[in-house]
Amino acid sequence: MKKKLYSLLIAICLFAFVLLSFAACASSDLKYEAMYGDDSYWWSVSGSYGDSTVKIPKKHNGVTVRSISSWAFSGDENLKKVTIPNTIDSIGEFAFDNCKSLKKVNLPRALKSIEHLLGKKAYFGPSCFARCTSLEEIVIPENVLVLPEYIFHDCLSLKKVTLPSSLSKIEDYAFLACYALETVYFRGTSQEFKSLIIGERNECLREAKIIFIP
Repeated sequence: MKKKLYSLLIAICLFAFVLLSFAACASSDLKYEAMYGDDSYWWSVSGSYGDSTVKIPKKHNGVTVRSISSWAFSGDENLKKVTIPNTIDSIGEFAFDNCKSLKKVNLPRALKSIEHLLGKKAYFGPSCFARCTSLEEIVIPENVLVLPEYIFHDCLSLKKVTLPSSLSKIEDYAFLACYALETVYFRGTSQEFKSLIIGERNECLREAKIIFIP
């Protein structure tokens, strides 16, 4: 009798272990949602929580991954690094909001505009990197036209920002409370920078040192 109970207990423990292992594996997988338009479809990706490093693939099941969903990784305090392929042309609102450990992110060249309210196909959503308190540096790729409101709000460790000459507008509160911001590299002339529309409550950006890159 004792032997049977012992065997049953072992079986139960093994079953529980398998379930936990499966759950752990499942939590590390990215999630994909089919998006349709222009007589074609593509994937929008969202994240699982717990991984410190995430590499988003160019394709999933042979279909291009083109966007990062709104709220995709929001609140993931374990995420430290994310690699985004050049197939990504849009990042939804609050996609990386409050990822407090995020230190490094590469932004793809495919991004063109950052405001979906303008009807652009390629954009950053508002607040997509807000409250990433460990983020120290960000490079905005060429062809980006607009930085939306609150995009880097409360990025308390952000020290360096590189802006493209294509940029025409930085919306209100984009760099609100970025108190560590020291240097802004602008890939253009001083005249082009003067023509840039900078919205309200971006004092941290205005007070930073501007370095022009030919």
